[in-house]
Amino acid sequence: MTDEQWRAVEPLLPPSGANGVHHVSRLMGREVYHPAGDAAAARDAMFASWTTADLHERLEWLYG
Repeated sequence: MTDEQWRAVEPLLPPSGANGVHHVSRLMGREVYHPAGDAAAARDAMFASWTTADLHERLEWLYG
């Protein structure tokens, strides 16, 4: 997922609630923690461009 794709999806993610967390955890599992092939290469490229602050900012809603 590229930064552009993330910016398009991020507003659609629910900020709280069990259903939202469940949905996002499945998405993160598929796209972040266990991708394969082209999805893994896209993930690696995206993370390579992020700073630690970028990562924290994007996950702040989840970990508060």
